[in-house]
Amino acid sequence: MNNILKKPLSKKTVVEQLIFLAASLVLGYAFALLRTFNAVTVFCDYDRFPAAFGVRMALYTCCFYAAATAILRTKFGAELKKIFKVFDTEIPFDPLHIICCAVLFFIMYELMLKEPYDYSFHAATALDDFDWRSLKISLTKMSYPIWHILVNLTNKMLFIPAPYCTGIVSAGFYTAEYCIIRKLMVSFNKEATLKYIKYIDLLAFSFMFLQPFYIPWYSLFRHNGQGTPNIWHNPTIVSSYPFALICTYLFIRLVEKHENGKKLQTSDFVRSGVYLLLSTAAKPSFIQIFIPAAGLMLTFMFIKSKGKNLAFAARYILSCVPAVLYCIIIFLNAFFSSSTASDGGIALGFFTVWRMNTQNIPISFLIGCTFPLAYLLFSRKCINNKLALGFAWLSFGCGAYEYAILYEQGSRMIDGNFGWGFLTGLTIVFCFTAVDWIKPLFGKDKSVTVPLIIYVLNVMFGIAYFADLYNNPLRL
Repeated sequence: MNNILKKPLSKKTVVEQLIFLAASLVLGYAFALLRTFNAVTVFCDYDRFPAAFGVRMALYTCCFYAAATAILRTKFGAELKKIFKVFDTEIPFDPLHIICCAVLFFIMYELMLKEPYDYSFHAATALDDFDWRSLKISLTKMSYPIWHILVNLTNKMLFIPAPYCTGIVSAGFYTAEYCIIRKLMVSFNKEATLKYIKYIDLLAFSFMFLQPFYIPWYSLFRHNGQGTPNIWHNPTIVSSYPFALICTYLFIRLVEKHENGKKLQTSDFVRSGVYLLLSTAAKPSFIQIFIPAAGLMLTFMFIKSKGKNLAFAARYILSCVPAVLYCIIIFLNAFFSSSTASDGGIALGFFTVWRMNTQNIPISFLIGCTFPLAYLLFSRKCINNKLALGFAWLSFGCGAYEYAILYEQGSRMIDGNFGWGFLTGLTIVFCFTAVDWIKPLFGKDKSVTVPLIIYVLNVMFGIAYFADLYNNPLRL
């Protein structure tokens, strides 16, 4: 056994597994309390549902945890962990972070039970159209299947009916996004981590409720036209955000290391390529803005260095090949497959779709990104990481440009599918603005007053929209 494992299990690991068992039991009962009780009792034909469901969840989660622990202690597991590990900054245990995760998860879970807008359609696709015995056909029907696969597995393994499994998976992605945003804030502000960690927890938590200003007599919709950093009605875009933020962070760190003359390992590029592939499998909206933005950045570096970064650019481009090929397959499947092709293609048009959702595009644009723009205008002297914030704006610019000139012909034109890249870019620029904002904010710099007021107002509009969407799930 010692030849297989890197090191034997310690008492600490055993205790951690027992704690995980207890936590999974509590989680099982928590789901039972959130109106899942009767539906799952009927579905599973259990007389004493809370105990049965709690034990089932405990068994599954503990088996998964034990298997993962065993694999990660092998040499293969060590390499696997090396590839998927993103953040190096260690954060002390923070109870407030755990509380924020739990509150956010259950708030979003409650909202997802209302099946806002697209959820019913995607839930039916995940549970009715996905057949593991005909995996190739199923994947052809859903070209970006991560959310659907997880919903299907939740349904099959835990015997939870829709919409409860959709709520669990979507709330899990929201919570993961919160954790990643918090990690980003810590990673770029290491000196403020210990002193302000609880404020960082709350700032990252509040970020999950940001919404643009809503002017009822002007805006046709709360976010169509002006955009929003938080989408709550579409499950696939929700599942792509954690991967999009990770990919952006990894690219920025790679460029920083290269610019500082640090040696880059092959695993650094593999890690970036793997997460880019996962983001594409969640929804290809991010890769369609990331590849142009990264290409422009690499071109600028090539010109600035007079060709000295050619090897770095080649290695990074090579890491993107699997995701790009997968994106091409999605494109061919969407427009040329006999079973899934739409009744139109991609066309060029100046604001053809964008103008359908707003009375005035420039005004809506300003409304949508008021906070990032306010930070640039009033706190530009406080910008700490010009590379990170610059690349975030570059990604957003690529998304806005694609939304402005590209659209789908036929019945799918009104869906505005190229707008998802615009929304993803807006989320990225909001996130990295908030990350860069921490130092002047906690340093009580007077220049952050206007951005702070706008940020608080965005949170207030977000809470109001959340309440409205909770009571009226079909309202956007």
